[in-house]
Amino acid sequence: MYQMTPLEHPQMFSGFKCLISIPKEAIDELHAFLTEEVGLRNTHISWYTDEFSVMAEAAYQSIGKPAYSLDTVWSTWHYV
Repeated sequence: MYQMTPLEHPQMFSGFKCLISIPKEAIDELHAFLTEEVGLRNTHISWYTDEFSVMAEAAYQSIGKPAYSLDTVWSTWHYV
């Protein structure tokens, strides 16, 4: 069963739909321009360092790479 969400239908939750539609071609063009000017996005935007990524992956492998979700992620990493 489909449930409406505030992000999809803010008017149903006393909000306003203020999204501005941007053509995909414009986004692609801007992405290409920025990549050419400053490099790939992932080299500038990251939640963690490359060093942490290596350590986290090693720790995850050491516990057998269990499946995780938003509900279980903290209990998964509790055992590392």
